[in-house]
Amino acid sequence: MSKLAAAITFDDVAKAYIAAHCAGWKNAKHLAQWESTLKTYASPVFGGLSISAIDTDMVMKCLEPIWATK
Repeated sequence: MSKLAAAITFDDVAKAYIAAHCAGWKNAKHLAQWESTLKTYASPVFGGLSISAIDTDMVMKCLEPIWATK
């Protein structure tokens, strides 16, 4: 594991991803949807964790409650 992977959080990566891709989205609504969805569903589960600490079980913990409804 690199020092960067140990230091950067999921929220950091999510913010960087949005910044890198939002120019290609059709409108500002898409930006708001990405930010809201990650803040509502992913950040409470593992947002503050190092990306190297996130595993399949954590992703499933995030997705299972909304899988059939969203």
